[in-house]
Order: sequence, then C-alpha cells, then structure tokens
Amino acid sequence: MYAVPHSEGMVGITNKKRKMMLCDALNFSDFAGDSTNLDHESKTSNVPPLCSTGRRFLTLYKKNNNSVYHTEEWLPCGSTLFSPLTEDIMVNTQNIEQFSSSSGQYFVSDERGQYSATLTGQVLHLWRFCPTKQKLFISRSFLFQEHQDFLQVQQFLQQL
Repeated sequence: MYAVPHSEGMVGITNKKRKMMLCDALNFSDFAGDSTNLDHESKTSNVPPLCSTGRRFLTLYKKNNNSVYHTEEWLPCGSTLFSPLTEDIMVNTQNIEQFSSSSGQYFVSDERGQYSATLTGQVLHLWRFCPTKQKLFISRSFLFQEHQDFLQVQQFLQQL
C-alpha cells in the first residue's frame, strides 16, 4: 500500500509534469509555479514562519514547542515512530516525485528515541523513485501536530 509501482505510462513524463499530476492529493492548484513571494499576511505577522522556500528547497524550522516531528523510516500498519524536529531541515524538492498527506494518530518519541506519546496530526509524505526497484517509496515524512503548521507548509509547497 505504501509503495506505488512505477507504471510504464509515466516513463516519458518529466519530474515537473509528474509533480503536477500527483499533487492533487494535497489540493495544490499550481505546484509548478516559480513564485516565491509570500502573501501579505505572512509578511506582516509577528509569528516566525515554520518554513520557507528557495528555488528547489523547502526549509522547515525547529519550533520550541515540539509540534513538528519527522521520520525517514515509514512503516506500514501505523507502527512508525516519529522523532521531534531538533534542528532546521532543508529538503531538496527537485528529487521528490510526489507529495501526499494523511491524518490520524501517530506514535512519537522523545529526543532519546523512546516512545513518549500518541498524537493526532497531519503527515506530509515525500515520495522518491527507486530506479532499481522501479517504484516509488516514502523517503521522509513530517508529522504536524498543529493544523496551522501543516497549512503553512502546504501553502509554501504551492509556491515551488
């Protein structure tokens, strides 16, 4: 369920087209746009942003209240353990084939990697293509405990 076979019909499709076709899961209207401008509300807000975008990079900033978690080991059947985001992370979106999202309850750990709680939130999955296995796989996932943080990242991804 978590590995999507690479169909032969997608072989000739570029990354840009593939992203445009697959971004519907997050309701993105123009994923391939070049705009990196923030809206007026984001510029004037006193709250520091959770993320920012460059030409090909999405930067997620560490928050003091541990409301953002991540994992590089997505496991089926809800057994994934998310760790708190302890430092700022830059994600090269040029190598990401697809973004998807889900919501539900997820296991989180403390900074030592031991289970600490089960939280409700939204998860953003970053999918990459494995040329050896000829299929997509989830390379990294981010868990957002606060819905507003998830919406902010979604808005930034639309600007890529």
